[in-house]
Amino acid sequence: MGNVHLMTLAPEPAQHTAAERLVVPPGLLRRFLDNGERQDSLVLEIAEQIAQEIITSTRLPGSDLNSVDLSTRFSTSRTPIREALGLLEREGLVELPARRRPRVAGLDTAQIESAYLLLGQLYGVISERVANCSDSIDIDRVAEHMAVMQQAADNDDVARYFWANVDFHDTCGELARDPLLKRTVDSLGLRVLRFRYLTLALPGQLTLSAQDHARLVRAFREEDSELAGALARSLVRSSLRALKSSLI
Repeated sequence: MGNVHLMTLAPEPAQHTAAERLVVPPGLLRRFLDNGERQDSLVLEIAEQIAQEIITSTRLPGSDLNSVDLSTRFSTSRTPIREALGLLEREGLVELPARRRPRVAGLDTAQIESAYLLLGQLYGVISERVANCSDSIDIDRVAEHMAVMQQAADNDDVARYFWANVDFHDTCGELARDPLLKRTVDSLGLRVLRFRYLTLALPGQLTLSAQDHARLVRAFREEDSELAGALARSLVRSSLRALKSSLI
């Protein structure tokens, strides 16, 4: 199966409240978008906002990204818009077909599978290391994110759960104390965040994910590295199965 377009047209981007904006980990999207060479903060700001809308399905696969409309929205010329869309094309979120309007990239199931299989192995190694080398203070940091995730799951708040989950795994990456391993996870880019959001938005997935992550935190506290690694790999495999089933 190749690209899967859930819809051809997306609704107008929703205006995010201050509370909704706060759930996005500060600087997270920019970390993926900025290779250290960019000087134009406006381009990065535009790219961040559009990326957030694509990741959280405010803009759906195949929907147009009209540069004139975006120029009006961001009160700028079309040059920064084109540069921002170019950054998002690099991340696999945007397609820039010749002589046609830019559009939100479709969903490629083969790409999803490859990304998830790699992510599962990386999360497994990270979780083993967290269980092996973290103290109670470290695990408390992870547990704080878990508490937010549980509250969001109880309230069926997909966006808040998702961004807390991103924080959870980002913190685990730090606690693994292996910069190369963390950079490898980051190299999977924003498209993986998009896949993860789509998975969590499926019916019943927040509850299942919260249960799996609570077990993972217990394995960390018990310093059971074998169980932690197995749980991390299993939860990614389960997510992949759920997402693939929804796209058939």
